[in-house]
Amino acid sequence: MKILHCSDLHFGQTFFGYDRSDEHRHLLDFIADTVASEKPDILIIAGDIFDGPQPSASLQRLTVEGLLRIKNANPDMRLIAIAGNHDSGAGHEAHKALWSALGCDMIGSIHKKADIKDFIIKISNVGTICALPFSSPRNMPDNVFRRLYEAADEVTDEHLPIILTAHLTVRDCDFSGHDISIGGVDAVNADTLLDEFDYVALGHIHRPQTLTSARRVRYSGAPVAVSFDERYPHSISLVTIDSRSASPVIEEIPIEPLHPLVSLPSHHLSPSAAMAALEDFEADKCCYIRLMVKTDSYLPAGLIESAREICKAKQQRFCLVHTSAEKSKEKRERSSMSVTEFLESTPLSIAKRYFDDKGLSFDSDLETLFDEIAVNK
Repeated sequence: MKILHCSDLHFGQTFFGYDRSDEHRHLLDFIADTVASEKPDILIIAGDIFDGPQPSASLQRLTVEGLLRIKNANPDMRLIAIAGNHDSGAGHEAHKALWSALGCDMIGSIHKKADIKDFIIKISNVGTICALPFSSPRNMPDNVFRRLYEAADEVTDEHLPIILTAHLTVRDCDFSGHDISIGGVDAVNADTLLDEFDYVALGHIHRPQTLTSARRVRYSGAPVAVSFDERYPHSISLVTIDSRSASPVIEEIPIEPLHPLVSLPSHHLSPSAAMAALEDFEADKCCYIRLMVKTDSYLPAGLIESAREICKAKQQRFCLVHTSAEKSKEKRERSSMSVTEFLESTPLSIAKRYFDDKGLSFDSDLETLFDEIAVNK
């Protein structure tokens, strides 16, 4: 069995106001080329095809056309896609019958009383896939992993592998780069719950990584970075399994980003040094730029506007200034608010105070926009 494993595509994400459709089209083409050259038996997309539950019509068209290119690159390949926490489970299954006729399985939702057999996909002479979409623990069937494996085992030849794909958090995984804490109480213990499967193709965590000593549990990771803090190579995974209980052979296939995410300089420096690094920056690609500034006070007047103009002249995409400042006790006390102060403050004054605390500029255009939003609301 040969599997191409990817996840967390996040189609439709806008990045600091920039549209990423060209990057998502580039990724779909890359996957299609890989499918054409590697001829996998199965392509697994382990959740978060979209960045939100209501993708636009144009985004759905881009995605459908891309998936059809991928399928046509190897018509005999089975395509299996589960919904992630960013997807709409119902939307994922809206055209399930049509996709099924094309050899594609779209698994969008599960509930407490679901028939486990509906999540078992047997592929003749290849193996069986247990497809588990994202769901909150309270909506999951009891003993879901054990029941999935037993149901798959009943219909699978004893020498063929049984695979699980799911969109969840495994305890002790490395989720560096995510902007929120993931997992905790609901995280799954890989060694005790997932060790019977011959391979576990996971989505949800963006850093590529293989877990457990048997190397059977893997996050393929996000193929396109969705945060500046994802400072690691991005890839998709090619997995080969010879037979039941055989150790998977995993190959990372790196993806060269169409628009790299670049932090300038690589660590926080003074405003003048950071601007000098931006002035000196040269690239043969259009990059997203984050300026790293160290300051214990406010940003110099006009710094953001100057950085934006420099990037525009260099045909780069300026995103933000990231500041690092060790606050003094006086400043910490000044930035904190009592309940009484908060209740007596206006939304605008609170917003300005927040920006001031972060060393950001709340200019007149932003103030006008803020007032318009407040009035319309």
